[in-house]
Amino acid sequence: MTIAFQKYEKGVTRQLIVAATGVGKRLMAVQTSVHFNTTLFIAHREELIEQAVLEFDELYPGQVGIIKGPRFEIDDRYKVVVASAQTIYRRLEKIPVDRFELVIVDEAHHFVAKTFIKPLHYFKPKLMQGYTATPTRLDGLNFSNIFDEIIFTYDIAEAVKDKYLCELDAVRVKTQIDLSSLHKVAGDFNQKELSMSVDIPARNELVVDKYLQYAKDRQAIVFGVDIQHAINLADTFKKRGITAQAVHSELDHETRKAINASFKRGDLEVLTNVEILTEGWDYFDVGAVCMARPTQSLAMYMQMIGRGTRLKSIEFIETEFKINIREDAVANNIDYEKLTYTNKGCTFFKHYNSDLFSPAEQDFIQKYYYKANCKILDFVDNSGKHALINTWELDKKKHPSKQVFITEANRELKLFQEKQRREAVIKSTFRDDKVVNLLALPVMTVYHSGRMLELATEGQIEWLRSEGVWQEGVEYTKGQASEFITNFDAKDWQLRKLAEWGFDITLGATTGQYYSVKREREQSGSYTPFR
Repeated sequence: MTIAFQKYEKGVTRQLIVAATGVGKRLMAVQTSVHFNTTLFIAHREELIEQAVLEFDELYPGQVGIIKGPRFEIDDRYKVVVASAQTIYRRLEKIPVDRFELVIVDEAHHFVAKTFIKPLHYFKPKLMQGYTATPTRLDGLNFSNIFDEIIFTYDIAEAVKDKYLCELDAVRVKTQIDLSSLHKVAGDFNQKELSMSVDIPARNELVVDKYLQYAKDRQAIVFGVDIQHAINLADTFKKRGITAQAVHSELDHETRKAINASFKRGDLEVLTNVEILTEGWDYFDVGAVCMARPTQSLAMYMQMIGRGTRLKSIEFIETEFKINIREDAVANNIDYEKLTYTNKGCTFFKHYNSDLFSPAEQDFIQKYYYKANCKILDFVDNSGKHALINTWELDKKKHPSKQVFITEANRELKLFQEKQRREAVIKSTFRDDKVVNLLALPVMTVYHSGRMLELATEGQIEWLRSEGVWQEGVEYTKGQASEFITNFDAKDWQLRKLAEWGFDITLGATTGQYYSVKREREQSGSYTPFR
């Protein structure tokens, strides 16, 4: 990554890289390691550690050590050491602070909390890089006391547009379950209460019904609330004649590996789980993701749907649409071999917009690219005052041209409908001879100065507690608290006041925007108390 070294030369030595799941963050890490003599790669899950060891070993055979459990391979013969966050935390005193020139942190959003952060402050490398798909945390903590700067961002919308990830086709399924009375813990639903509400036969049957309606014969990942919910969902699928299995933390590692291998061989149609397949689980041909677990966490949600975003193999397309792509290529005088490549045993199309391809070849690839999407089935319960994260909420405030969870075919229809709607609004406006120009809300930024690394004030802490996001045992900085408060959704009365002052609140507003406007009006003498 050229930008990483440009920033490094300018003194940015603690870098955060934000990239969507499936675009190759670990490959970026491996390529960066080439420029340093010694590398430490830290991950918090067994699956992530195993994958990192395999990928680094391809470049450095016999030179990859492991720190995990009883293994402590730290001597000079190891150019790269892959470490478990939990193990290295307990053995830091045995490792020189300057042992590694490069330190890489995988899934960096987990390393803000007290336990995992210690190694990141202990080592003194030339460069530290964190990789994450979700630069936000459920408990509101941010990265300001670990990394200097986010040097690169590549979100899911850009990756889909550039054909590095597949298209997503989302379906919102409303249920009759009422979540309005549930309590919050650390910014999300109380897990026990949530499980009691949603792990019921009628809702589990609905999940299966909608899978059969929208994603039948596609391999699917289903996310549940807890272990029993995952097991019950798997049993419900099996009773309907669908091959399914639950994978969860109470199974030993070898059993989990066997179940995963069975799914990847195609022996299972559905894999249910709870927080096992959210990170470090790679399989291209997931054709559907069923979000049976309501959440208020953007980070958790994006990790879950990330299981289905990878480009699908040619084998997936041929099975899904009962076609032979090689024969179609021959019939259209297209060089099939020129357009394809193999990755981990699966055949894929090369990116169709490459200058290497003729217009006819590009059209051929694009025709099949759009057939290889992933269905996202969102089960949306009645949440009352709680703000759920789902594809509908993430896309509803965007113009159809900017929406992520929609295929190109459906996007064209939406754009046409949006054009009709806007024309109707314009006609109505001019008929009444009245045009209202609403004020744009301010763009909010939290600046992380040295003072913002101090512990949060009592007032900030009290605010976090009142909103249900305070987590005991976590040390919040002023910057972390400010960022969370600034980005919190404005209350109804704050929205009404902003509308009264003439601001455009059609896309909502944040608490930070309300107080920014309020301060500005107070300073100008135009502030009036709420009526």
